[in-house]
This record gives sequence, structure tokens and C-alpha cells, in this order.
Amino acid sequence: MPNSNIEVQAVYIKIQQLSFTIINIYSPTGCFTSDWLNCLINQISSPYIIVGDFNIKHPALGASHTSQSSEVFLNWILENNLNLINTCIPKHLTSSSSSLLDLSIVSSDIYPYITFSVLSDPYGSDHLPIQIFFNTKKSSFIVKRKTNWVEIQNHLHQHKISEHEFQSYNDFESFCKNTIFSFSSSYKVHSQANAPWWNSQCSFLLGQKRKYLRLARTYLSRPFWIQYKKFSARLNNLISKRQRQYWNNTCENAGYSGKIYKIIRAIYNRNHHPIENTYFIKISNALISDPNTQANLFASHYEQNPIEEFIPFDLSSNEDNYYNNSFSVDEIDYVLQKTPNTSPGRDGITANFIKNLPTSFKSTLLSIYNEIWSTGEIPSEWQIAKILPILKPGRDSKNIQSYRPISLTSVVCKIFERLILNRFINAGIHRKFHPHHAGFLPQKDCNYIHSLVHHKIIQAKNDKKYFILIKLDIASAYDSVWRDGLIYKILQLGIKGNAAKWLHNFIQHRKFYVFWRNSDSTMRSSYRGIPQGSVLSGFLFTTYMMDIFEAIHHKTECFIYADDILLCCSASNLSSALKYMQFSLNKISQWCDTWKLNIQTEKCEAINFSNFKQMPSSHLKLYDQNIPWTSNIKILGLIFSANLSFKQHFLHLKKATIKRLNALKAIAANSWGTRTTHLLQIVNATIRSKLEYGCHVFITSSKSEILTIEILYRTALRFATGLPKWTPIPILLKEAGQISLSLRIRMLAERFFLKNLSLGEISPLFHYLRPLTSRLRLRKPVPLSIRLSEQINKLGMDINFLIPPHPPLQKQEKIRFYLDTLPFQTKTYSNSIVKTLFNEYKNLYWKYKIIIATDASKSNENCSIASKNFTTGVTKAGSVSNYNSIFTNEALAILIAINNLINDNQHYVLLSDSLSVLKALQCSNIHSESVIKLLGHEIYKIIGNIQSIEFVWTPGHAGITENEYVDSLARKAPSSLISQWISHEDLLLSMQNNIQEEAKNEWKNSKYYHEFSFLSDNRSQLQIFPSSRKDDVLISRFRTKTYPTSAKLFRFRLASTSFCTLCKVEETLDHLLFQCQRFELQRNFFHAEMGCLPLSFSWIFDFSLHSKKQVFAILKFLRQIHDNL
Repeated sequence: MPNSNIEVQAVYIKIQQLSFTIINIYSPTGCFTSDWLNCLINQISSPYIIVGDFNIKHPALGASHTSQSSEVFLNWILENNLNLINTCIPKHLTSSSSSLLDLSIVSSDIYPYITFSVLSDPYGSDHLPIQIFFNTKKSSFIVKRKTNWVEIQNHLHQHKISEHEFQSYNDFESFCKNTIFSFSSSYKVHSQANAPWWNSQCSFLLGQKRKYLRLARTYLSRPFWIQYKKFSARLNNLISKRQRQYWNNTCENAGYSGKIYKIIRAIYNRNHHPIENTYFIKISNALISDPNTQANLFASHYEQNPIEEFIPFDLSSNEDNYYNNSFSVDEIDYVLQKTPNTSPGRDGITANFIKNLPTSFKSTLLSIYNEIWSTGEIPSEWQIAKILPILKPGRDSKNIQSYRPISLTSVVCKIFERLILNRFINAGIHRKFHPHHAGFLPQKDCNYIHSLVHHKIIQAKNDKKYFILIKLDIASAYDSVWRDGLIYKILQLGIKGNAAKWLHNFIQHRKFYVFWRNSDSTMRSSYRGIPQGSVLSGFLFTTYMMDIFEAIHHKTECFIYADDILLCCSASNLSSALKYMQFSLNKISQWCDTWKLNIQTEKCEAINFSNFKQMPSSHLKLYDQNIPWTSNIKILGLIFSANLSFKQHFLHLKKATIKRLNALKAIAANSWGTRTTHLLQIVNATIRSKLEYGCHVFITSSKSEILTIEILYRTALRFATGLPKWTPIPILLKEAGQISLSLRIRMLAERFFLKNLSLGEISPLFHYLRPLTSRLRLRKPVPLSIRLSEQINKLGMDINFLIPPHPPLQKQEKIRFYLDTLPFQTKTYSNSIVKTLFNEYKNLYWKYKIIIATDASKSNENCSIASKNFTTGVTKAGSVSNYNSIFTNEALAILIAINNLINDNQHYVLLSDSLSVLKALQCSNIHSESVIKLLGHEIYKIIGNIQSIEFVWTPGHAGITENEYVDSLARKAPSSLISQWISHEDLLLSMQNNIQEEAKNEWKNSKYYHEFSFLSDNRSQLQIFPSSRKDDVLISRFRTKTYPTSAKLFRFRLASTSFCTLCKVEETLDHLLFQCQRFELQRNFFHAEMGCLPLSFSWIFDFSLHSKKQVFAILKFLRQIHDNL
């Protein structure tokens, strides 16, 4: 070891088959060098645990400042795939503060088996003791249930519904429960099962393999050896297949919150806390162990007292609104596509079961839904919630308040709630809320609030005004809602008729019970709050909060996201700002008292964003308690500093990302783990999404600040690809198939603001972005509107022609769609048959109707559309914007026909060969493309002046006269613009393509391009070959020439010499592959298998990676080199 004042002790421990190393380090000054740390890591082998007093201080470790070598130490942890398991709990206590000086570091291969805790008793020391548990054995069984969905589908298709079989919802529910139970079976799985892709077939083949191996060794018989080889090969192939399927399915949902940690726990069967701790619940210094008693204690804890105040309602109104109409099959199909397969309620009916119902059963379910909707009678099962207490992370398992109640309700009810919510959104009820009210509303997410607040701050700074902001938090917001008050506000919102009656019955008379350790509590009544786990909960709570804007002072502004309230004020002097804020705080407290809510003053914070350095001397008060001032405030996951710098946010990201990097290391460290392609998907879903959150705001930060998170992303990519730290950044990004995080941040920010620009008056941001010329005199931060303006000007387009927002097309009796029901709409027919059937149908049914045909054409030089009325002979043709896609152009062709070719009160038939456009128009909703909603709006305007209109899909290029004519008309259309509309979705795609082109140019202009031009953006061609994580890493290091040869290691001071021990020349990758005498024999075999003479690096990559045989030959040769070095 290099000379230093650091004390090191190491102990090697071996217990039966388990062996590991424990290293204790004490550094009096906290000074570490890269040479010392690298020398330490090179002398120990996994697994190991490193503990000690490092005296390192860094904001990521809870310190207020950075010590001299802290960056070196933290980078050493990241570069060597180490896992820092304590990052938040202070271990060193002083009279004035506490800090994190004692660190615990483990190798990646044992991280999933490690649990960590800090004792509260220091035993006379100023350091708190640390407990590290290393658990590798568990002996319990898990009961699982498997449902055969194929047999259920066959059974349902064969079942014929009798006339009086389902007279009520209870009959339908009983049938579903019995069907699921009949085709389900339970089985036990050992908790120490192998990998998560392991199944019973794998266990059977493994048993047969071991059986014949034992027989072969006992009797030395050739047939037994043959059987052993046979089952061994079958087992290997099955494991490879199951492993590939598992990771493909897992990575599809890797973007969900916490998914990566579920993957880790599934692989290692790891629990966060010992099971025996949950056997006891402490109440009044008594330990309760009986499961049934514990379940009732939980139920009593969650039960609330009723509010003895009632409001009389008149729910007899039967207004004929759109949302009160009966539901249709199309609506159920759309909702089922959006319904995830979440845990079922007490009835056990899952979303997968409903999705697999045949058409006849869906029609029955639709009839039941419409009956419930018209009568307002709620099935009793829909009003019962099954509550599961889940321990909060890091909490005491014996304390009943440490558990979060998770409510499971009927999935059939959730589907119905989604139908209602979809109706409300399509009816435009969400537009009645205040523009600053966000959360659970279309186009109003966290980014929306961030942008509004950020703009207000910049505007106040520019005008040299004081800007005060207070964050308020409502205690148990969803569970404290006064239900009569909620119904009152629903009526105030304008919701009446069936909807108001059903919502009233839905939230009243609810019950719940607690399921705990296989025991149920008694049934309890719920008197207040919004149903937890309900699809409508977010919308209902937003409705409950909607009138708080009326309570505040007119010179203060309020921003609300769910239960988070932001109150702000901009004024020319501090006293006025504080006066207005105090007035609004008093009004908000009165509002909360009226509507039975309570604000947690201990979680409230105030911040001064002004340019003036002075801190307000007086405090704002709420409930006679001072609201503390702070210099950094967290707003919906984004940390704003008083000087509008995001440095603290980036430091927080660095600290928060360490845990995700640890989880990534645990997956990447195993030879049997996931492939590189899957790891890259997990990195993008869990780490990149965390780093780029809020980028539309912090994009105004300096390049050096953004570089902080860029380095974290590159580190994650290195773990995923297995490339060492000396890999050049352009090569790393190219091998991973990613663009730099700074380019992606710019792309996402431009996408966000352009989307809000296209919303027009609906978005309050529209007034701040338009006319895209900044009135701000600040040099920093530069508003993104200026950058967006430059980008749009570069594209050469006018934003005045962005398609404005419109409501979706609602179903009308005069509008009919024929997409696959007519005789000629069969894709398997030949063109001559299609043409004949079309002409026969036209002469038979459309003889007295006006036929209109539309088409579009797109080439590299021009985009054009054409429409013709074949009754009057009027044609319309011309060019459109080149930025529009063919989908948008086809829709614009129909739009031109609607506006110009339909004039009389007649029956119309509109022909189009774009099936995607007609389907989108038929299923138009709030989430449809902007051009589809524009088209629907124009159809709605003319529908009152015509008899009817039929939209008919015709197969393209099938010889149909009308189609062929408008197709040729579109190709020969004049260059003059017939429509200047531009879809913002297509414009976003163009801007994204520009970013991708910019990334390609950066790669081509780098000094590595000519040497590594063979690197591909897509790794899928290597993914198809059966291999392992180790082989992926070998291939990547081979492709990028970053294999750890002596020359590479010596360059980074990780080896004593750069020369080959045998050849006495510099040991490079080319030397090992083509010259080194140690591998002459292996090279000859490799030569023969590759079939080329002579071998060269470029030849291998130009021709070999498309052949399975040659890829395996490369891997075999690389393994031999790796094993002998």
C-alpha cells in the first residue's frame, strides 16, 4: 500500500461454503488518493464488506460542505461497482450537528443479501453503532395461484348465455368468480427458489439430469450418460428461453415506479425487514401477537368518526347531458385498453378476466353497467374495500402508525369508474377548473406547475419585485374529505342527473375490512374521505379543492396540484407582499375550517425569491404558528433555490441516484443476469427518467451544473454495457445506442413547450410563450421560449398555423362508419374481386347518395392532397406543409372535402383508403391527434345541414375508379398551398429528428469515428444469439477496444508494466488477438472457424457479427484469452 496515515485491518472469514472479507478503515484526516484506493481494491476479491470512519464530508452524505478528497472517494465507489449502503442516517453526533462519517460499503454480488440498521444507543461514544446483517438462507414457502386463461377463454366462447341467466350484477359476479375458481389451482413455491424465470418444468429437467448423472457415475453405463447429456441440453435451452422471455416482459414495464427494486427482490427473494418482527404489534406497552386481534387493531386505527353536519340535496334533476347517456361497446373497448391488470378486490375478479370476455359477455356487462347508471343503485360489493397494511420504508414494524393502508376494490367497479371519467373528460368538464389547478386533469401535470412558478419568479426578478412563495400541505387530505361537501361541489360544478345521483351513492355508505396475516378484521363503516384506490378519487378531490381560489387575496396567486398548495405574491415592497400573503393565509385557514380540512403547519415552508439579499424579519403565521423561512424549497419533486439555481437539486439527484445505481449493479454483476439490451432499458426507465425530470425548468442552468447529472447517466451506461472507465464518451454513447443527456433534455423541454403552445388559450403557458419574444432583460437564465423560437425559425415554419385544440367528435346518429363490414372490405380478396364487389354495392345502396373520394400523396419534395365530389364534379387539390405525416395529410384531405364539397342537405358517402384515419375519427377522444379533433369539429359544424354522412374505407390501389382518380389528382396537384395547417405532433417529430441528426453529426465529427465507424446504434442483432451477461461484456469491450490489457491498465496506473510478459512488446488488444505467442494454438482454431486469411479487426466487424457460428467463434476465442490472462 502507498504511504499514508490511514489505518487498515482485514479479516478473511469462512463459514462452511460461505467466505468473505471484512475490511476496517480509519482515516484521521479524510484524505484519500486514487492510487491508494485503487491499490486497496486490487488486493481484495469479492465478496467483501468495507466499514470504518472515513471522515468524508459531502452534500450527498448529508454534510453542509465538501471535504478535500470526497469527490475522489465517491468517484472510486461509482467506478468500481461498489455499493454504499448508508447514505441518509447520521452516525456521528456532536453537540451542534450530526453527520455521516462512518460508511459501510459492500461488493455488488452480496448487496441483495445485506440489511442495514443504526442503533440509537451510542454506548458512551459519539458514534452510533451500525448493524449489518448478511442473510443467505431462508426456509419458508409461498402459496401462489395459477389461472389457465386459455381454458377460460375456450369455456366462455362455448358458453351460451340464456335469457334469464344474468338478471342482476350479483349473478354476473357469481358466474365470474366460479369460472376463475374452476380454472385456477394453488401450489407452493419454496421461498429460496432459483431465478424468477424458474418454473416446474425446469425443476423436472433438473431432477432428471441429476438422476441420470448419479446413475451414470454409479454404473458407468453409456445409455445413462446419453440421457444425462440429453436432459442437460434440454434444461440449458429451456433456461435460456425462459430467461429471455422473463427479461423481455419485465423491461416492458420497467418505467413504473419502483419496478427495478421489485426485480431485485424477485431475483434474490429479499425482504426489507425480518419476518419475525411483524409478528408483534405494540399497543400501550403491550405486545399483541394474535393475527385476528392485530387485524382489528388496524381496523380501529383506520376507522374515523363521522361528521355530524349534513347538507340537503336535490338529486332529482334529469338533465339530458352527454355524460348521462348510456354507454356503448366502443367505450368499454377503449377503457379496457387503458385498464392495467392491478390486484383484484374481495371478489377476486381481475382485469385480465374482463379483457378476455367474448363479445356476448361484454354486451351483458354493458347492459348491467347501463342499468346501474340509469338507476344509480350501487352493488354492495363495489362499496367494500379490502385494506392491506404495508410497512413504510425504515419504520418500526411494531408501531401501528408505521403502516400505510393499501385499499383493494372491485376491478369491475374500476372499469365503470373509468367509463365515467372518460365521459367527463370528453364532455369538457375539466375546463371548468381554474387554470392554475392541476393534477388528474388533461395536459396539467407537475411540469405544468413547475413552468408557471418558474415564469412568475423570473418575471418578478426582471421587474425587481419581491416574490414570496409558501408551500402548504393538507394533513390526510383524501381521508378527511367531507362527503356532503363534496356532493355540494359536484353540483356546483354543473354535474347533474344520473352522474350526480351515482356519485352520491358511490361515496356514501362505504365499508372496509383489514386483511392481515391471513386473518380478516370485522367489517367497519367509513364515514369520511374519498374511496382509496378508486379511479375517480383524483377527479373528486380536485373538485373538492376547486373553490379555494375564491378565498385568497386578488394580488396573490395560488397553484394547486392534488393536495399540494403553493401560495405566492409579487409586490414592489416586502411589507405589501407579507400583508397580502398573511391575508390569504387567514382566508385559507377559514376555508379549511369550513370544509373540514387541516393544514400541517410543521410541513409548511416560505421562501423569498427576490433579488434583494435581505431576509424577511417578520414571520407569516398560520393557526398562530410561524411558518419557517428557507433558502431551498422542494416543489413537486424539484428543488428551487432562492437564487433560482438548481445546484441543490442536482446534489439531491446525485444522492438519490446512488441507490438506483446500487440496484443496477446487483443485476449487472451476475453472469446469469439480464442482457445488456435489457439493462439499457432499465437504465433509461429508472435512472434517466429520474435525472431528466423537470428538465424544461432546469435547462436554464449552466453547462457545468447539467454536467453533474450527465456524469451520473454515463456511469449508469457504463454499468449497463460493462465498459470500463477509460472508455471515451462518444464510443460509450454509440455502443449503448443513446444520445447525450444534455441533447435529450433539450429535446424534452422543447417538446413540452411546443405542446403547450399548440393548446392555445387552454394552456396559461400560451400567453407566456407567445409571441415567442422575451421581454426579459436577464442574461441568465435564458427563457426556453427564446431557444424554442430559434428552433422553429430554423425549421422555417409559422406557428400561427399550428392546429388549435378542439373537443373530440361525439357520436351522432347522422354519422356512420363502415370500416370492415362491407363485402369489398376484405383484404384477402384480389383487386378484381374488390373492384367488382365495390361497384355492385355502389349501384345497389349508393345510387341516390353523393359520393366523395379523398387521398393524399407524400414524397421527398412535396406533400399534396386531393378531394372530388363525383356527383357535381367539383375537385380540390393542392399542397400542404412538408412537416406533416401521411396520416395528417389524409385527414386534411377529408377536411378539405368537408369544408368545400358538402353544401346541400343530402346523404353523403366519403371514401378514403386511410384505415388508420377513419379508425381514429371513429374512436375520437380527448387524447386523439390534433388533426383528428379538428376534423371532428368541422364535421360537427356541418352535421346539422345534411341528411347523413357515411365514412367508408376502400382498399387502396385495388382498381376502384374513385380511389384511382383522386390518387392521380393528388400526385399531380399544383404547388400552391391548399391548407396551411401543421400538426404539432408532426412538428415534434421533425424537431426530434433534428436532435438525432445533431447527435449523429457529433459522432461523425469526433476523432473516433473513422476507427469505430462499424459501431451500430442497435444491438438487437447480437441479442438474438443465445449468450450470457459475461459474453455481452466481452463483445462490447472487444468492439470498443477497451479490453483491460496491460497497456490500458498501465496507462491508468493499474499495472506495473505495459509489456507482454512473453513477447516483451506492448500488450494491446491487437497484440493479444493477432500476435501474442501465448495464444498461437487458440488463434489457429479461431482462424479456421472464421474462414478468413489473414485476420484483421475491421474484417471481423464488417462480416462476422451477422453469423451465429462466427459470433460463437469470437466469444470462444475471447473467453480463452480472458481465462489465461
